[in-house]
Amino acid sequence: MEVVNQTAAQLTESVEEIQDPDVLPLPISNICGKTFLFKLSIESSNIVFNSDVYKVTKIVTQSDMVKEFSEISGFLTTPDIKSEEMGFITPDEQVCYLGIR
Repeated sequence: MEVVNQTAAQLTESVEEIQDPDVLPLPISNICGKTFLFKLSIESSNIVFNSDVYKVTKIVTQSDMVKEFSEISGFLTTPDIKSEEMGFITPDEQVCYLGIR
């Protein structure tokens, strides 16, 4: 699952070469303005230890799916949303969709 088709290491290599801090690496610039839908796995460490690291299990880039999800439930971008509103499917495998714009 890749959004920019490069590893983090490859992206950071090019950052050292950038003279102007306002110039983004090309792979990052290419995704500016695009909308993605991420399916996240929320694990016990996220709840018990307030870990803010989440495992992305799926990335949806199909604009019609992203648009449909946005129209149905809106983008979930705030941690203040109750868990039942985030589409959890089971207590053991709590999964939600998060839209990033």
